[in-house]
Amino acid sequence: MKEQVRATVSKVPEITLAFWVPRFVFLGVLVANT
Repeated sequence: MKEQVRATVSKVPEITLAFWVPRFVFLGVLVANT
């Protein structure tokens, strides 16, 4: 059980990065174009 929790926790940063990085890039492009 503890191993499964640890595996899930280790995946969270990857999911968070995959979610937020495109948004920051998109915002950066918008700001650069204005």
